[in-house]
Amino acid sequence: MEQKVQHARSVVKQWEIRRTMLVDDLDGPLHRAYGKLPNMSFIVDSAGTIVYKADWTDAHNIEVAADHLLHEVSQLRSRTPMAHFQVEWLPKRPNDNDLFFGALAENGPKAVREFIEGIEHTSGQAAGKHPRSRFLS
Repeated sequence: MEQKVQHARSVVKQWEIRRTMLVDDLDGPLHRAYGKLPNMSFIVDSAGTIVYKADWTDAHNIEVAADHLLHEVSQLRSRTPMAHFQVEWLPKRPNDNDLFFGALAENGPKAVREFIEGIEHTSGQAAGKHPRSRFLS
């Protein structure tokens, strides 16, 4: 577990991550329960409801979501009736597989394998075919 925590600290420092980095236990129950990908983001409201979930952390998208949530709070404070609604959005992000998998590989082959399994879990077997053949051969 100490090695896992040290790897997390190293990643935070190397990539200058400013958000809180959580480290699951060695069996990864939270990791499996919340989607299996290593860079997911969640915003949880004061009632414990997940109000934002992204399978990849993107600072701009989180800022947009946080701004919207702050707007909701102001509306609720002014007693405006509010109702939940579902949003699906598929923004794009830069995708440098060599850089990403190189950094991921520093955490060992299990980390690479689990990431690819997370891709397959989220997006289907076909999505993991290329990285599986390239990075687990």
